[in-house]
Amino acid sequence: MATVRISSKSMKRATGLKAPEYVLAATATITSDMCYGGLINTYGQAADMVLTLPAPTAGMHFKVIVGTTVAKYVHVKAAANDKIYLDGAAGSDAGYVGIASVSAGEAIEIFAFQTGAATYDWFVNTLSGTWVAG
Repeated sequence: MATVRISSKSMKRATGLKAPEYVLAATATITSDMCYGGLINTYGQAADMVLTLPAPTAGMHFKVIVGTTVAKYVHVKAAANDKIYLDGAAGSDAGYVGIASVSAGEAIEIFAFQTGAATYDWFVNTLSGTWVAG
């Protein structure tokens, strides 16, 4: 029997709740709580930054948007045993997706998907900008 999950979008519509926006302007670890329908904004970024993802689990999905134009990079990095698939191409364990010099409005959508009996990885869709894998 298939598992049925109620999406946070349907739940938000039913409850009237809005997805939260988290502003991270420097290197940080994205917490699991931030990965359920929210938006991570890099507004205020002034230096190179790395956003480290938690271990992916069922139902995780969120967006990352660049809020400040600055000649610095932003990387969204997977944990040691997790991969990021950028627009369908598998990266390496502990790899990242990023932009070398960010401009406001560049964005990605990230979600966890099952890759084994009890394992998940990250899938990233480019929404805008030139995101590359590393």
